[in-house]
Amino acid sequence: VESAKKAVETAEKSFKDNQTKLTQAREKLKAPVEAEKKAEAEVTAKKKELADKQKERDDLVNVRIKAAKEKSTQANTAHVKADTGRKQADAGLKTATAEVAKAKTAWDANAKAAKAAETLATATQNDPNKPDPEKQKAKQDADAKRKAATDAKAAHDNLVNSKLNPAKQQLEAAGKALTNAKSKKDKATKEVASLEAESKKIAQVLAGLPNQVRQAEQKATTAKTAADKAQTEVNLAEAV
Repeated sequence: VESAKKAVETAEKSFKDNQTKLTQAREKLKAPVEAEKKAEAEVTAKKKELADKQKERDDLVNVRIKAAKEKSTQANTAHVKADTGRKQADAGLKTATAEVAKAKTAWDANAKAAKAAETLATATQNDPNKPDPEKQKAKQDADAKRKAATDAKAAHDNLVNSKLNPAKQQLEAAGKALTNAKSKKDKATKEVASLEAESKKIAQVLAGLPNQVRQAEQKATTAKTAADKAQTEVNLAEAV
């Protein structure tokens, strides 16, 4: 009886010891399992970050930068066209100004000649010693010269209205168009530079991500090994 009692006590002690070891093993398992989950989550997060950055850069290079460069090319073409238009308008104004200046010179010369002829005609009309035919001729000459002066003024004014003023308006419009085109060109150029700088930053981040993924995977593998070892200890404790 004493022997049987001792055997029972031994068995009970062994059972309690095993239960204690099992409890300790299960408690010890919690940290490695949690560490494994955390490591796996980090791997998933890093892989997603890598995929997202690759997608972001592809979209940036193949869509946004491509569109910005096309816009910049169009802006450059428009600026060249506007610059040509401005130069042509400037040349047109110079031509019109020269024509008006020439017409003004002709007008001034005709006006001067008309004034001189009119002065002579008046003097001739007032001279009692001058015969009527001479007086008539002086008046006709003065009238002809005044008409020439009037026609010269009309030609001058016509050039001002038909060529000079429109040329000035065209030059003003061309100047505004050039300013606007340059502004758009500069803006488009800055946009391309900004996007390319952004692409460079993303490329730098992408360069380091594969290594970060590998490190996370190595960390996950180590965590899994530790968790598997702890699980084995639990399994052995449960088997006793």
